[in-house]
Order: sequence, then C-alpha cells, then structure tokens
Amino acid sequence: DISAINPIKEIKMFGCFKMGYGPKKTECQDSFCAMERFTDHCHFMAVYDGHGSSGREASQAANDYIQTYLERNTKKIKSYSTDRQRESFLKQGFRTAENKLKNSGIDYTNSGTCCISVFIQKNKCYIANLGDSRAVLYRVTAKERQAIELSRDHKPTRPDEKDRIIRSGGKVERLIHDGVPVGPYRVWADDEGPGIAMTRTLGDLQAKKIGLISEPEIECLDLTSHDQFIVIGSDGLWDVMTSAEVVGFVAQ
Repeated sequence: DISAINPIKEIKMFGCFKMGYGPKKTECQDSFCAMERFTDHCHFMAVYDGHGSSGREASQAANDYIQTYLERNTKKIKSYSTDRQRESFLKQGFRTAENKLKNSGIDYTNSGTCCISVFIQKNKCYIANLGDSRAVLYRVTAKERQAIELSRDHKPTRPDEKDRIIRSGGKVERLIHDGVPVGPYRVWADDEGPGIAMTRTLGDLQAKKIGLISEPEIECLDLTSHDQFIVIGSDGLWDVMTSAEVVGFVAQ
C-alpha cells in the first residue's frame, strides 16, 4: 500500500534546452515540463523532442495536453492504489494527446514528438517513454555508484520494434545517398518516406499506417534513500554522452 510509504521529503527540478548543431538545425523543437507537487506527494517531469516541419508545435501541444490531463485528474490520481491503475492512467494521457494532435488542424502527417516522462507518487516512480529520449537514475550505495537506465530506446533496430514495423508493411533500412547507405536505420513505407528513425511517437500520422505506435512503454520502481537524482533528456544529449558520463557530470 503506497499510503504506508514515506514520501520524498524534498525535490528540486531543473530544466534547459538548446538548439543542436548541423545544416538542418534552424530552431530548437524541444519542450519540457516540471510539475512539482501538483497534488499531494505527486511530481511530474517530461521532455518532448519534436521533429519534422511542425515538430515545435507537436512538442508544445503534447506538453500542454498531458499537463492539462494531469491537472484535471488529481482526484482520480489520489484514489489509485496499484501500479496497474497508475500505468493505465498514464497510457490514457498519451492516447488523449495523440487524439488531440490528430484533430488539431495542424498537419502532423510527417511531424511529431518523442516523449520521456517521470511520474512520482510518494516513493513510487513511473517512467513512460515514447521514442529515443531517455531517463537515467543515479544511485549511490556503500558499495558502488550506478547509472541505471530507466527506459529503452525505441529504435528500428530493436528486434521487437522492427518485427512490428515489418508485420505492418513497413521497411527498416538506412537512407541511400549516392548509392551508399548512410545514417541510422529508419522506417519507410516506400522510397519517398517517411524515413523516421524512431518506432513510437506522438503524431507522425503517415507512419502510424506502417507500425509506428503512440503507446508508451512504462517502467516502475520504488525510490529509496540511495537514489540521488534522475536525468531525462532527448537524443541530442545521449548521442554525444553516455548515461554514465551524464550522471557523473551532474554529480560533480
């Protein structure tokens, strides 16, 4: 029973975003949310990594929709007593955001957003992930210091994700440039597109026809006094630093 567990006594949240480097980078399409104690002993943090021509709009809209969903359902959250109830509640929030994007009037055919989120209720922590962003926990015990990855990236090279794409009629291949494969493996319907490098997102409606889905994977853990902090970030961070390097940097 979660009500018998001591809640976190103190929590601090920090966030930042910065435009990446490269010839196609013209704006930062990320957004983040930090909801400290939005209801009794509950906290929510999320990073949204937009992509495509309407990626900025997708990340901001998904952020707004999910934040509003949480704020409107505080009574329901307080009534939950099991992991299954909380996980179902979070998945419904993502379904709500996906439906809002579909009916928003903005073209999300080939634009969308990844999301990594952390929901904490007392000592229970739920990590909901869509895409290739990541959450990493820093745990310190008498024996060791650990960087514990709390999410699994949704890449087309992941066997279970690739199988779903293939079964749905999609292809997983690298981009061909001058006859040579380049870059990461991507999801394709045909030679023209969509060429997306993730297998789960909000939006990206064309790719939803070939196996992309918007249901997050959710991991649950009990936080203890050994757990110091959690870092969540988009692939712009994890592509250039390992999980261990990031938590080491923050710890310093």
